[in-house]
Amino acid sequence: MEDRPTQDLDLVDSILRGNTAAFGTIVERYQRLVGSVAWRYGVPASDLEDAVSEVFLKVYLNLHRYRPDH
Repeated sequence: MEDRPTQDLDLVDSILRGNTAAFGTIVERYQRLVGSVAWRYGVPASDLEDAVSEVFLKVYLNLHRYRPDH
C-alpha cells in the first residue's frame, strides 16, 4: 500500500493530466485540516467555509506551479 504523500503526488499528477474529479479527493482529505488551521489563525466560525473554499480554489488554480522536489 502506498503512503499518503505518494498517493497525493499521484492525485496531483492525475489532476494535471485532466482528471479534475481527483481534486475532490484532495479536498476531502485536507478540508478539516485547513479549517482547523484557519480557526487557529482567528478566522471566525461563520467565515470558515468561505476561507477553506478560497484556499482550495487557490491551490487548484496554482497546482501547475507545484514542485514536489522543493
